Amino acid sequence: MRRVKSLALGFAVLIVTGLAGCITHYQNTEDSLTSWNTRPDGARDKIVKFVQRAVKVYPPEQRVAVFDMDGTLICEKPMYVESYFAAAKMAADAQVNPDLLKQPYYNEAVNINQGDFSQKTVDKFQSGIPQCWLTAFANMDESDFVKYVADSKGIIMHPRTGLPLAETFYPPMLELIKYLKDNDFKVYIVSGTSTGAVRGMCHGVIKLANAQLIGTEDMLNPVYYKDKAPVMKRMAVIRMPRTLRDGKTTNILDHIGVRPILAVGNTTDDFGMLQYTTSGSTPLKPRLGMLVKHDDAVREYSYPGYHTPTVQLKMPGSDKYTAVKAATGVPEFVKSNGWVTISIKKDFTKVFPAVTAE
Repeated sequence: MRRVKSLALGFAVLIVTGLAGCITHYQNTEDSLTSWNTRPDGARDKIVKFVQRAVKVYPPEQRVAVFDMDGTLICEKPMYVESYFAAAKMAADAQVNPDLLKQPYYNEAVNINQGDFSQKTVDKFQSGIPQCWLTAFANMDESDFVKYVADSKGIIMHPRTGLPLAETFYPPMLELIKYLKDNDFKVYIVSGTSTGAVRGMCHGVIKLANAQLIGTEDMLNPVYYKDKAPVMKRMAVIRMPRTLRDGKTTNILDHIGVRPILAVGNTTDDFGMLQYTTSGSTPLKPRLGMLVKHDDAVREYSYPGYHTPTVQLKMPGSDKYTAVKAATGVPEFVKSNGWVTISIKKDFTKVFPAVTAE
């Protein structure tokens, strides 16, 4: 009998100890969302209501949230984040070896590095994505690439704000990540930007493990040594699929293995991730999809959440894409899926500079 009591006590201790490590009730830290407007039925209100419900109906292991990076967590105009680093590296290489200027994108990289952010120059450079990104860092060790991005983000300046790239994260989004973590959500970044650039950009700003920083994977060629650590040599080739559209969905499944209950993006490239997340949402067990709307030309930029006049959307129940007119089809699609719009103009009290997310 004494042994049975000891076993029972042991199990009780294990259960209590296990529960102590996970949050099973709502953590009222919404006051930390200081950079969000508290307008009635605004994005902040919908986030808080969702999280209050989610902690009641989802165990911690199911509280997974996924965020796009460029345009969702950080400013993506006039260029995507990785383009700044690629242009700086290519310009530096061309200074050492001028023959590189005969190759595509190097002249544009030099012009950008000298302060030319005209639409013509930027568009020509970014028309080479992802090849210009791959070319810039080909044959570099992956860890050196991550360090290059991490070191450069505090030096390379954003042309409009005058801030280092490290400070162009949106404070409201960093506050949201902390708020979710306070309520025992596991947060992942899922970006079309290369994995190394996502890691280098987020390190020191957002406290997430490397496994939670998911980008497009560049092919790596390991070089092994007997007397030192191996080198993971970057190749100018992408490991498909790229982390855009359906590629976000499949990479979430491959890397996370749990379907998220919250997804935040900003363009049609994020729709696959949002559809994967919000399918099957019910009032009792809600699943939330959100899209950042860039509608503040004064404090940031104003542009639509699509790249071309006609876009390809995957309708419910179909395994094929359907072409629709973006101007009318995208808003209708967002509404039909019940996704929430985060208006930078209406929902953000502050756009820059960013703070550190814990």
